[in-house]
Amino acid sequence: MRLRRPVPPAFWIGLLLVAMVGIIYARTAGFQFLSYDDTEYVAKNPVVRAGLTWAGVAWAFTTFWAANWHPLTWLSLMMDVSLFGPGPGPAHLVNATLHAANAVLLFLLLRSATGSFWRSALVAALFAVHPLRVESVAWVAERKDLLSAGFALLTLLAYLRYTRRPGRAALALAALCYALALMAKPMPVSLPILMLLLDRWPLGRAPSLAWRDLRPLLAEKVPFLLLAGASCVVTVIAQRRGGAVAALAALTFLERLCNALWAYARYLGLACWPLQLSPFYDFATRATLLRAAVPSAILLAGATWFAHAQRHRRPYLLFGWLWFLVSLVPVIGIVQVGGQALADRYTYLPMLGPTLVLVWGGAELAVRFAVPVRLRALAAGLVLGVLMVLSWVQTGFWRNTEILFRHALRVEPRSPVVLINLGLSFINQDRAMEALPLFQEAVRLKPTFPLARGVLAETYYCLGDYPKALHNYGLLLVLRPADPSGLLRCGELLARAGRLEESVTCFRAYLRTEPQRFRETLNPAAERAASQRARMTLALTLRKLGWHKETCTVLAESLKEDPGNPMILFNEGLALVAAGRAPEALDPLRQCARVMPNAPEVHFQLGLVLAQAGDAAGAREAFTRTLTLNPAHPGAAAELEKLPVRP
Repeated sequence: MRLRRPVPPAFWIGLLLVAMVGIIYARTAGFQFLSYDDTEYVAKNPVVRAGLTWAGVAWAFTTFWAANWHPLTWLSLMMDVSLFGPGPGPAHLVNATLHAANAVLLFLLLRSATGSFWRSALVAALFAVHPLRVESVAWVAERKDLLSAGFALLTLLAYLRYTRRPGRAALALAALCYALALMAKPMPVSLPILMLLLDRWPLGRAPSLAWRDLRPLLAEKVPFLLLAGASCVVTVIAQRRGGAVAALAALTFLERLCNALWAYARYLGLACWPLQLSPFYDFATRATLLRAAVPSAILLAGATWFAHAQRHRRPYLLFGWLWFLVSLVPVIGIVQVGGQALADRYTYLPMLGPTLVLVWGGAELAVRFAVPVRLRALAAGLVLGVLMVLSWVQTGFWRNTEILFRHALRVEPRSPVVLINLGLSFINQDRAMEALPLFQEAVRLKPTFPLARGVLAETYYCLGDYPKALHNYGLLLVLRPADPSGLLRCGELLARAGRLEESVTCFRAYLRTEPQRFRETLNPAAERAASQRARMTLALTLRKLGWHKETCTVLAESLKEDPGNPMILFNEGLALVAAGRAPEALDPLRQCARVMPNAPEVHFQLGLVLAQAGDAAGAREAFTRTLTLNPAHPGAAAELEKLPVRP
């Protein structure tokens, strides 16, 4: 009789981790895409919505769209569409699945590295259910976080195997996993340093910090360091092209340094008290940053000193603390990327360090004070239960954009970015009047913020308040002189107000932004159409000014972009006549008449040019056709009578 092999305990731990993640995040299947990044990542991204195609693969590896280079993330989102369709539900469930897989990978990594089963299980469980994970899981655009962390954990597992069975194949596998992690998100650029921490504890490969012990360990990290360096270069290029790297003048070095110190402290505070979480944390005032930096620096220095002092008796303290400090360096804000002071998503892997310190330290105290195993299990279960409830509540805020930013406004009531995103959620629901006071408040809080000024101006435009729209678009152009939307709207509004020469200046400046707009769009056809509309409006404005030569030049450029367009042909014919070049007008007017045979005004204008050229027969035919189409035409009958009588 064959005996069944017992199911290993690790299987049940993995199943429990998956179940806990499912309880918290299963309902995200009914959530919507957010207008906050999900739009440009998936919902209105034509390349992603086309699914996994060869053209999409090429785009994923060559684009810096959304100010990032993360081809693996794009390919993952394209695969969602190919397998499940373009809806938000499957994409959310894929995120939840990846998070559950990451929790299992973390458990396997810690168990293998430390040999401690239950402590590793508890760290993985805390990682899986903590509310700080919600942003990375419930936000489809943060697929990059989950993929990058997953491949980073696979990198460490492969590296762990290499340390036990050294060989080129094992090291190459670890390097491949690391390259994939960086291709999903550049966050793990500090992973080679974290590998050195693992070498020190728990692997014990670096018995001392002497050069003779560190040299071979550093040598084997060279492939990883090269990959990290290449990723840093590509990321800086992508962020600068996308305008995500803040200019040094926007934030002084002192402000960035103070914010970095405070951010470390705030991350620890949010981990311990995760009740006021927001998708966007705005910068504090300079005075607040300066006041907060000193106690934050004391906290960090004290914790670092204590961890170093305990490095022999409790090596896990230094490991966990340095893991936290080092892994946050790429996003701590010394080089400021984006407008946020900190972000929940940045803690996805870095918070593993403090969690490990908490679990290992708690277990040590429990042993010292002889706490019964059942009481330990009860305490762990209670903590996990509370965190699960908090995460479940926090997840509910991510149901749609309006709910999310109403909650964010309670947390960050003076954040222009939060006000703008809540207002945009109203705009998307045709509730412009509700959005208007939010945009006004955003401008009041930060008058020099171009985005705030732009959305306020556009809202006035949509509501028909053209004087206020023009005023705010003018202020937008002071802040950002080459802003395409500002130039286009100012051109339209100035023309409407009769300020024709100023309108011409704006339209010409708008047309000069074509290279930038075509580079930054996923829909070149829409940008070409916008340029064509701008050229037509510019041509009509020039004609009103009597600048007929310039009108002809603009219309000739339009015809190069859209040959055979009847409206351009018609207006070109009129412009040539007005410029005294009537013979040249015959060709575009004849082409227009062929394309629009039932347009009486086209035939009438053609008749006028033919009559002026001495072609009485052709003119008679054109005027007759005009009257056939419109017997009440005001000029065709009179012009027909002026023609010489047929012999």
